[in-house]
Amino acid sequence: MGNISEKLDNLFAAAAFAEEGEFDTARAFMRQKRRILLALKGCEMEIDTMVYAKNSSMRIGAELDILCTGDCDTENPVFRGMLAEFKKEGVAFRMTTATGCIKDEIVDFTRANKDVVFVIVNSYDDLKMECKGRSSALDAFVGKLKCPLVVVREGACQS
Repeated sequence: MGNISEKLDNLFAAAAFAEEGEFDTARAFMRQKRRILLALKGCEMEIDTMVYAKNSSMRIGAELDILCTGDCDTENPVFRGMLAEFKKEGVAFRMTTATGCIKDEIVDFTRANKDVVFVIVNSYDDLKMECKGRSSALDAFVGKLKCPLVVVREGACQS
């Protein structure tokens, strides 16, 4: 019920600003909050994947969540350089680290954050690992997602 109330508040505020000729402000009230999840696993600090996530975020006006799982090296200079570029270009992002199975972490994250419009992963190889406790089949994983999955490349991780 609170979500409907918030949408109505935004609609009424947008209408008031539009009546006064403040069309840009009205549009800002009408925009829904959107997020993109970039899920990185271990050595998957591929620049192409991060650039894809940055460009997608900028193109649709979405904030970017970066989920690092496994032995993700967030102190990697290339990775830090990409984050600096995100800041420089005005891409809003937040970092989350997790130690569990990447598939489980993605499913849990998207269930907890309903405003994720799609998930980006570097390759299918990231998703082929076995997970304890839950179904590890790729088909089962994709079926659990409530948003599209974007796979940037086909090949394996090259460290």
